[in-house]
Amino acid sequence: MDSTFFDSKRPWSRYKDFLLKSYLEPYIPKVASLKRPILIVDCFAGMGRFKDGEEGSPLIIADAIQRWSEKLDVNITGEFIEANSEIFGSLQQSLEEFHDFCTPRLGTFDETLIDLEKQAKRNTVFLYVDPYTVKGLRFERMKKVFDQISKSSSSVEVLMNFNIPIFMRWALAALKRLNEMPDSEELEPEADDPNETVERRILSEIAGGDYWISIASNDNLSFSEKIDEFLNAYVCKLRESFKYVCSYPVKEKYRHQVPKYVMLFATGHPDGILLMNDFMCKARREFVEQHFAVNHLFDTTPEEEIVEQSELRNEILNTLNQFSSPRNRKAVGLKILLNGFVTRVTLGEIKKEISAMIKDDLVFSSTGKSRINDTVLLSTTPFE
Repeated sequence: MDSTFFDSKRPWSRYKDFLLKSYLEPYIPKVASLKRPILIVDCFAGMGRFKDGEEGSPLIIADAIQRWSEKLDVNITGEFIEANSEIFGSLQQSLEEFHDFCTPRLGTFDETLIDLEKQAKRNTVFLYVDPYTVKGLRFERMKKVFDQISKSSSSVEVLMNFNIPIFMRWALAALKRLNEMPDSEELEPEADDPNETVERRILSEIAGGDYWISIASNDNLSFSEKIDEFLNAYVCKLRESFKYVCSYPVKEKYRHQVPKYVMLFATGHPDGILLMNDFMCKARREFVEQHFAVNHLFDTTPEEEIVEQSELRNEILNTLNQFSSPRNRKAVGLKILLNGFVTRVTLGEIKKEISAMIKDDLVFSSTGKSRINDTVLLSTTPFE
């Protein structure tokens, strides 16, 4: 690992912290209604605090647990896994004031997966997976934890950082396609050596199959397109265990074709994807604003970042027409997001546009009113 890794937080790393912190606030009280113990696991915890004093993910999680433990009658605990013994000592110090409900563990994520699999049977589990190295992500081993969802009534959600560009660079090296390597400026190696040769077997264990070979060896795809194809395939793998999966590629600069990393979120509940999408939207808009609006005389936001009213209205109408019977606005919004609008619009914006379309007689509500709630049914034809 780079010796300066924990000196200070990289600018693009703030987005994953924002998603974690934002999501835990509504998540904890929401799942508390299940009346099961809540376990939040930071699978690659690190020091807890950067050397410049800024909080890392362990303290973000610990603060959330402490705040909600005082308000809810549900047992909420955190476990923080760290493999490096020296870093683990710093982690212990960072979490000392939270020792009543936060437990640091010395060991690897792999070593704790068996225990996590057992705990998933009796706890509501949230996994934050932010590894220093891509090699820490062995899909089939993680899937055993994920699949407790289908074997019990437990709830498991995952927020994961996957450095897909590094993985794809390793894939090209393994296939002897070194001439296709991208500009190293756009890569974020963290603890990984982008020039390392990684065995095909290891790459398949990370990916959860050998499908990466056909993607990496496709002559018709650029490096960034191979990343997109691999991401789509990996999302499909996650959907074997989770009903809803979304992703958010994080870049350093808007002009970059290659993201620094990709944040993936997986859940079995529609409310989870709706909430996370709102936060991903906010993160994306802040990133775009920093590049095209802040300290600019004119707003030069690219057209592809703007969802025009006509585009959203057409999507609402098309979505309603795809249903065999009337649906409520929450179901409509969910389908729109999953149909390519994740990180582009929020559920609130979809609801607002639906109300406007009711006033314009483009959409009809079962109550005949434009002010509706999530129980009111919608249709493109008037209700009798």
